Order: sequence, then structure tokens, then C-alpha cells
Amino acid sequence: MNNNNKKGRPTLDAAKRRDKPLIIRLSAKEREIIKSKCEEAGYQAAGAFVRDFLIHSKALGKVRIPLTHIQLSLELQRIAGLLNKGEGLEQVIQELFKINNRLLGIGE
Repeated sequence: MNNNNKKGRPTLDAAKRRDKPLIIRLSAKEREIIKSKCEEAGYQAAGAFVRDFLIHSKALGKVRIPLTHIQLSLELQRIAGLLNKGEGLEQVIQELFKINNRLLGIGE
């Protein structure tokens, strides 16, 4: 009586096997937040929750502000300071004219 039937869970093929770890360091507060969200969603294991969330959610693109926009913002802040100080209207108009020319690519 030699019974070679395997008992238990069948093995997964290589494509379905989850054998690649992803390690994320969290603070205690972050861990508690994830744990509470797992419980809200009905998950017992944080790994399953995070995996499903990351796979099925759409990632937001990282916002990148071009350097020229930052420079223009700083110049506009400087002009706002001139207005607050009560500088002459002609000086403010000249500064705005310079910014306009830079935006249009005139006189660089």
C-alpha cells in the first residue's frame, strides 16, 4: 500500500508565486494608520491590503515646477512688496513690463 498522493495545498506555478519581498520602513504612527485602514477595508494582513491598494490604484504624477515659474513667482512677490511699500506706479509698471517681455521671449 504505497499511496503517493500529496495532501494539502497545491503548489502555485512560478507566475503566481509571491516570493519577492518589499520592505518599507514606517514610524509607529504610520503603522497604526495602515493597521486601522486595513481593518476598515476588512483585511487581516497589512501586506495583502498594501499589495491590493498599490496594484489597483492609479499613482498621481509628481508635481514638478519649472525653474522659470519659480523665478517669475519670486519677481511677482517682489512687485507685490513694492506695491505694499507704496512705490510709484511707474516703477511697478516697468517691472511688470520686464516680466511680460521675459514670458514672450523678447529682449533676453
